[in-house]
Amino acid sequence: MGWDDKVISEKHILRVNSPGYGTSKTLEHTSAEILSEYRVIIINPVSPRHILPSLDRLDSISREGVLRVIDSGKYVIRCSSDLSHFKREFEVRNSQLIKFFQAGGLLISFLQPLFVLAGDRPFITLSNYDGLFYYGLYDVCTLRERCRGEEVIPTDRGLESSFAPYLKLQGLEWNACVQEFKTQNLRVLAVNRDKDAVSFIINFGKGKAVFLPVCSNFTQGIDKLLIECVDKEYTSMTFEEEPADTWVEKYYIPGMPELEKEISDIRGEIDKLKQVETTKGKELKELKSYRDILLNKKGHALQNTVIEILNKMGIQAQPGPEGRDDIVIKEGDKVVAVCEVKGDKKSAGEADATQLSKWVDRVYEEEGYEPKGILIVNAFCEKDIPERTEKPFPDQMLPYCSNRGYCLLTTVKLFNVFCECKREKISDGKIILKEWIECKGIYDKYQDIRPNLISEEKDSV
Repeated sequence: MGWDDKVISEKHILRVNSPGYGTSKTLEHTSAEILSEYRVIIINPVSPRHILPSLDRLDSISREGVLRVIDSGKYVIRCSSDLSHFKREFEVRNSQLIKFFQAGGLLISFLQPLFVLAGDRPFITLSNYDGLFYYGLYDVCTLRERCRGEEVIPTDRGLESSFAPYLKLQGLEWNACVQEFKTQNLRVLAVNRDKDAVSFIINFGKGKAVFLPVCSNFTQGIDKLLIECVDKEYTSMTFEEEPADTWVEKYYIPGMPELEKEISDIRGEIDKLKQVETTKGKELKELKSYRDILLNKKGHALQNTVIEILNKMGIQAQPGPEGRDDIVIKEGDKVVAVCEVKGDKKSAGEADATQLSKWVDRVYEEEGYEPKGILIVNAFCEKDIPERTEKPFPDQMLPYCSNRGYCLLTTVKLFNVFCECKREKISDGKIILKEWIECKGIYDKYQDIRPNLISEEKDSV
């Protein structure tokens, strides 16, 4: 459906702090038309300032420590200015909104935490939902305080609604959720993992208010999808029949119970598949992180990933004592090796070997024996692997490392070893540890990364 195919024309859609198809205005009396002139209002009520930008001109609003969360999940800003003028603006918009809903208007609001601007002289409060409800959001529901998340789970009603395509989008996130509703005149479209509502529809006479979670990567394509949902909902509002009385529910047409059971079974299978998808997604995210860090990163992320990889290979690895950056490898309670892990955009250096010597010597001082020293380096970490043509361990550092019996290992080789473990071609990582302990100088096995290129993997299938 193109923009020209819409039931609602662009001029009949008011956009407030929500750029897209429609007319972008604010609720200032000099900006938007009388609200009943519109058929749809789409608003992102982040704060009162986003609705009435003239509030920004108040010098008395505190700019420091301004977001203070108090009870019921409200954000509060203290202000010493007189807010009477702005309160009247909201009251005018409220009276217009009544007529908007009476005319069958559709309000779309992204669900945001309650944000209150409190004036002291006189004491007047404005919220980001003033102007949207003639009796306040707090009379409709109670927002749960200090909460946000990314899991948006459409309900059965949500999947059947006009907004199902939007609720299925990737990248949705909720900045507020409803702990308790104070009206029965609504439908919950989506919940979070705790079953709190993060999307819902409230009926106001002939009109409706729809609350949706925010999409973090809102693009023109997503706006087009949203408008298609809005267009479909507005059409259904315009032409929908009055619902039948509830007593008709006790009658059925042959085939209805069987279809309901089939649909229920299908939804049960979908739920199971979603759980499997979530589990597999976490596994994939973990493996991608291992790949990215071993081949391209440095610092604590690299050190921590090496520890995780070694443990997944069956090697007992852990961080060194507090205040030290080494990795300790144990067999039982005995330290058998210490590792220095470095990532650099250039080759390893003699300073890296010297640092490793400090960790080895410290164990000797504490335990009375010298553990194996292993230097693990992600050299030239900013270059693709084929472009790393220089030696990761320069010739001048090799005699010192060989004399001390150190094993020199790149993270590329560790990556290849881990891939072979995942293929189950290496049955026990302790076999690899034994090779490292016996190695003096550069560890020269598992150098070829080509088996772990995606193209190579596809060719071998």
